[in-house]
Amino acid sequence: FVIIGTATASERTALLRLLKDVGSAANEARTVEDALAAAVRLIAEGQRWAVGHAYTATDDGSECLPVASAWYVRPGLDVEPFKTSTMRLHLRRGMGFAGTVLDEKKALWVGDVRADPRWLRESGGQTLQAAVFSPVLVRGAVRAVLAFYADRPGERDPALESVISSVAFQLAQVISRDQVGRQMKLAGGEGRRHIGRELHDRARASRRSACWRGASSGRSSRRPRWSWTR
Repeated sequence: FVIIGTATASERTALLRLLKDVGSAANEARTVEDALAAAVRLIAEGQRWAVGHAYTATDDGSECLPVASAWYVRPGLDVEPFKTSTMRLHLRRGMGFAGTVLDEKKALWVGDVRADPRWLRESGGQTLQAAVFSPVLVRGAVRAVLAFYADRPGERDPALESVISSVAFQLAQVISRDQVGRQMKLAGGEGRRHIGRELHDRARASRRSACWRGASSGRSSRRPRWSWTR
């Protein structure tokens, strides 16, 4: 079947609520992994994905490593072999779907993962088809990758991409604060004050960017929805 149309007022309200919930959960998370786990769950549940999970990049940015705690699987769906296979993967830059995102620093949409040569699983995932992979960018570097899978083929949807991109932007602020916090622990008094000022400036720039994004998204009340195909 095909679901094509424009977002209704109630759907736009739901999307805004989703972004607010993700932002709140991310800010309340004690670790970056907790923030990623909350974002994956909220997006997957809110947008009806079959499976969602996340990767974090190594410090040198050469590999993507799956996060054990950041998984969502739709209730009743058995993808344990897929999950086990995924957790064994350490994807180098340009390798597989997440490695491609790590290398190109932009979202990747795949109509049917099983028909794509970048599909690296030896087992599992037989029910998964369409997928989207989105980078979390911190000062131009990919620090995490969000991955979501559907159990049917689908086409790229700019509106849905915008939602995931907005969530990735929120997560980037969490990761940035975590990085600054670790730096402050290693710095002396003056160094801590300098890092504190830097963090304050970043937060102010983030708020300005968020306001601009909100204003931009409000200019159009007609947004396409995720398009599912047989």
